[in-house]
Amino acid sequence: MATVRLQPGNGPKGVATAYAAAKAGERPSRSTAAKKNHAAPPQFISPQLATLVTAPPEGEEWVHEIKYDGYRAMAAIGGGTCHIYTRSGQDWTHKFQSIATALLSLRVSSALLDGEIVALDAEGRSRFQLLQNGLRQSHAPLTYYVFDLLELDGKDLRAEPLRERKEILRKLLKGAPDAIRYSADIAGHGQDVLSECCRLGLEGIISKRADKPYVSARSMGWLKSKCLGNDEFVIGGYRVSDKKGRPFASLLLGEFVDGELHYRGRVGTGFDTAMLDQLGAKLHRLERKTTPFVDAPREVLRDARWVKPELVAQIAFTERTADGILRHPAFLGLRGDKPAREVQTPMARSATQAAVKKAPAKKAPAKKAPATKRPPQKAPGRKTTPIKAPRKSSVKDAPESTDGSIAGVKLTHPQRVLFPDQGITKLDLAAYFFAASGRMLPYVQERPLSIVRCPEGVADQCFFQKHTKKGLPGALKSVPVTESDGATAQYLMLDDAAGLVAVAQIGGIEIHPWGATADDLDHPERLIFDLDPDPSVPFSAVAEAAIDIRKLLQTAGLTSFALLTGGKGVHVIAPLDQSQDWETVKGFARGFATKLTDSEPQRFTATMSKAKRRGRIFIDWLRNERGATAIAPYSPRARATASVAAPVTWSELPKIDAANAFSIPTMLQRLQKNSDPWAKYTTTRQHISEQALSFFA
Repeated sequence: MATVRLQPGNGPKGVATAYAAAKAGERPSRSTAAKKNHAAPPQFISPQLATLVTAPPEGEEWVHEIKYDGYRAMAAIGGGTCHIYTRSGQDWTHKFQSIATALLSLRVSSALLDGEIVALDAEGRSRFQLLQNGLRQSHAPLTYYVFDLLELDGKDLRAEPLRERKEILRKLLKGAPDAIRYSADIAGHGQDVLSECCRLGLEGIISKRADKPYVSARSMGWLKSKCLGNDEFVIGGYRVSDKKGRPFASLLLGEFVDGELHYRGRVGTGFDTAMLDQLGAKLHRLERKTTPFVDAPREVLRDARWVKPELVAQIAFTERTADGILRHPAFLGLRGDKPAREVQTPMARSATQAAVKKAPAKKAPAKKAPATKRPPQKAPGRKTTPIKAPRKSSVKDAPESTDGSIAGVKLTHPQRVLFPDQGITKLDLAAYFFAASGRMLPYVQERPLSIVRCPEGVADQCFFQKHTKKGLPGALKSVPVTESDGATAQYLMLDDAAGLVAVAQIGGIEIHPWGATADDLDHPERLIFDLDPDPSVPFSAVAEAAIDIRKLLQTAGLTSFALLTGGKGVHVIAPLDQSQDWETVKGFARGFATKLTDSEPQRFTATMSKAKRRGRIFIDWLRNERGATAIAPYSPRARATASVAAPVTWSELPKIDAANAFSIPTMLQRLQKNSDPWAKYTTTRQHISEQALSFFA
C-alpha cells in the first residue's frame, strides 16, 4: 500500500508532495503584469457538486484534492472587471474584494474559474471560523484555491476532460499573486490520501474522475469523503441563558428531510461575544410561536423558543448518533451563501457506485435461474449447529466494475428512479443491498422468500412474487416447497450478496423470508410477534408494549430482539434452535397473545378485526405458521420515504420516535459504525420449555 505523507507546516499545498508524478501545491510567484481585458466577463454557471460517500474510490482514473473549509466561489473575469459569485449565484465581490483585485492581474481576456475562498491558520489549514472572523473584521488575509477552469478567452472548456482543464489552469496560474493558488491533486491512492488528510486535521477530500467533463449538478463524477463531521444545519430555535447579558444558551439545529425540519441536537459552544450579540439580534427578529421541527423531543419543547428556519450554521461534530443527533457539536459560523431549504440530510453512498458505469439501455438476454436440488430433510430433534454468523462487510468490498455490474450481477437501467421523493435509483438500491449484505444475509439466505417488486418504482404498480420464473438473474436461486395442496413449487431463494443485488436488478424492494431454513422447512428458527398499532396509538406506546413483551418472554426463558418494521410497528423476535415444529411454536404464540390480551384488553387485541383494534395494539401471532413470512431485518420498504426495517437494541428503542425512523441513506451511515445491535442473535440458541408451553397453552 502506498504511503501518503503531507508536510504538517505546509497544509494544503503539501498534499501531493509524496508523489513525484504530481506537481502539488505550487505557490505562484507574485506578478505585476496584467493583460488588459476587452471581453465581457462570463455569465455565472451553476457549479458541479460532489456526492457524499462512505469511502473514497480507488483507481488511477480518480484524482483527489483537499476538501477546503471555506466559501465555494465562481470568479468571472473580463472587461477589466472581476465578479465573485457564491455557489447559489449571489454576487459577493464586495466581501472578497482582495481576491477580485488579485485575479485581475491574470493574463487573460476573460475567464471563469471555480474554487474555494479560505482563511488559513498558522499551519496552512483552512478554517471556516477564521474566515468568518476575518470577514467581520475586514482585514484577514484570504486565499483563493482554484480547482477548475470553465471558460478561457471566450472558449467554453466544460466539455473537455478534467485533466486537460486542470493542466491549462495550472499553466494559467503560474506567476499569479500569492492569494491565488492552484489546487493540487493526486491520482489514485484515495484511501491513503484521505488518511493523511485526517492525520493533519483537515476536513476530508474531494475525488474527481479525471476523464469527465464539467456538469452543473450534483454527480457521481465528484465524490466527497470526510474525516470528522462538518456540515451545515438550520437553526430552528434556541434556549434562553440564565447568565446575565447572554442572549441564548444554545442553538437548536435541524435538517430538512422531505420538506420537513428534523431535529439534530443543540450547540452551545464556539461563540465569541460579537457572534452572540449578532446571533441574538437575528434570532429575536425571526421568533415564532410554534416549533418548526416535526420531531423535537419533549425535554427540548419545554424550554425552547422557536424561530423561523432561515439561518444556516456551519457546525463541526465528532459523529451522529443512530437517530441522527450530533455528538460534541461546535459552532463555526453563519452561512449566508446557502438557502436553509437546501440543508438536506446527506445520503452517504458507496464509492463503488461511482465506478459502476451506466448500463446500456438494450436489455441483455436473461439467464434461466437454475433449479436447485431439494435439500435433504433432517429428522426432527434438537440441532447442534449454530445459526450462521454474519461476516463483516464494508461498502469497499464491492468489486469495481466497468460493465455496469455489482457483485457480478449486471444492472439494466441502473439510473431508473425507484424512490422518486428521495431520488434513489436502482443502482443506489443495489449498492445498499451490497453494503448491508454482511448484516442482512444471516436472516435471508437459504430460506424461501417472498419479494415485493416495484419494477417502475414505488410510485407505480408493485406486487408480491414468491415463485421462480424464467428470465430471473442467475444469482437468484430456488428451493422446492411442498404446498398445502400437496403440490411442489419452486420458491425464490438467495444465498449470497449477489443474490441481494439481483433482487434490486428485478426491481425488488422488500424481502420477506420464511421463519425456517431451506434444509428444514418443518421446524421454525424464530418466534415472532408483530405489534401492529391502531393509527391512534402513538409509537411510544408501541415501544413500551414491545419492552413489556420482552420481559414476559424472559419469564418464559426466551431472549428476544427488537426490529423496527419501517412501517408503523415493532417485531419482537426470539431466535429458536429448530428443535420444535410449527404446531408447537404456533400454539405457544397463540396462547401467549391470548393471555396478554386477556390481562390488558384495553391495551392489546389478538384479533385482526380493525373494529376491535381501535385504540389498541394488535399482537399478530399468525406469522408463526408454516409458509408465513415477515419483513427481513435491513430490508427497505416500498414506501415513498425509502424506510428500512431496522434492528435496534432494547436500550435504543425508548429513544426512537417512529417505526420508520431509518431510511436507506441513514441506514448506510449506521452500518459504517460497525456496531451490530443484534450481535448476539446468531449465537442465541433456545427452545420453548415444557413449563412455558403448558402455562401459555
